[in-house]
Amino acid sequence: MKKVATLLLTTILLAQPNAIWIRTFGGINSDYGRSIQQVFNDGYIIIGTTASSGDNNDAWLIKTDAQGNKEWDKTFGGSNDDFGSCIQQTIDGGYIITGWTNSFGGGNNDVWLIKTDAQGNEEWNKPFGGSDSDRGYAVQQKENDEYVITGWTKSFGNGNNDAWLIKIENPLAEIDDSFIPNIFVFHQNYPNPFNPITLLEYDLPKDELVNITIYDMKGRMVKTLIDGLQAAGYKSVQWNATNDRNEPVSAGVYLYSIEAGDFRQTKKMVLLK
Repeated sequence: MKKVATLLLTTILLAQPNAIWIRTFGGINSDYGRSIQQVFNDGYIIIGTTASSGDNNDAWLIKTDAQGNKEWDKTFGGSNDDFGSCIQQTIDGGYIITGWTNSFGGGNNDVWLIKTDAQGNEEWNKPFGGSDSDRGYAVQQKENDEYVITGWTKSFGNGNNDAWLIKIENPLAEIDDSFIPNIFVFHQNYPNPFNPITLLEYDLPKDELVNITIYDMKGRMVKTLIDGLQAAGYKSVQWNATNDRNEPVSAGVYLYSIEAGDFRQTKKMVLLK
């Protein structure tokens, strides 16, 4: 029996593959690869996370040739930690990436979808989430230029970590109309500070009369962005740093306020010039 066991073990060891080549990518801090795909030209595309490009974690996109030599890399992120977890090449030769972000959206682990061109330049991005933690782990493109993401959500569902499936369209990246948030959320504007355009996002769990107004620090009204009935869903509006007469406003700190039914909230933003 010992001879048979020894022979079997020897056969297994001899059958193990040898590495053809090995490559490493990274800097002085922790860097991770989380998903890889062979692309149309026989090179490889990798998505992961790097802490070597700045003060926080950023989603990290690396393109290599067929021998694993880096051709280019891109980072995506903001002032907090952001992570890439899955990548797929799209039919136009670009890439679709999912992961999660603490810099955009609600600011507490929101599912994050990023679309790039063939050179890794961002074309658009969109966070999805609520008031708790939400993460994206896999993404695929459908044949009709839509995308599906899966991961988990703690903001929606039964109150703990639930599997989450999201279907969106390109390029608007809006959640299907049948998916409605279950709580009011008024997100921090992005970017912030900004010059001259910033995006305000908010979640409406039901149809409401909505008013969103900009004020200066003395409480004087600067501009009304939204004033009317809106259907439930995920909403956004831009402010281009002008007043109600479409005149540019000066740099400084501004307040932006929402009223939607019984929901009231005010936040600060900074305009730089």
